[in-house]
Amino acid sequence: AVYMGVEAELNKEDFLYDGHWIFVASENAFCTIFLLELLVRFFAFRVKRDCLKDFWFKFDAGLVLLMTFEVWLLPVFVILSGMEGTTLPTGPLR
Repeated sequence: AVYMGVEAELNKEDFLYDGHWIFVASENAFCTIFLLELLVRFFAFRVKRDCLKDFWFKFDAGLVLLMTFEVWLLPVFVILSGMEGTTLPTGPLR
């Protein structure tokens, strides 16, 4: 929560990879840590299919999926398409 407050206060860039390197490194570190945590929890199931019965695992998997999309996949799309971060068609999401 402290990091979120610091980033909201100090990082004024709309696109993650336009910001200071510490914010980029922090976002990538958090994404990596959360993904590794999810993998450890997945491999802890004796029957892997049981992860689909665990509400909290599915909830956390959804959050990690969204974070992975935001931090690793969306920037690739933005860079390859040549769009600016603020011109993405996000109107329907509001």
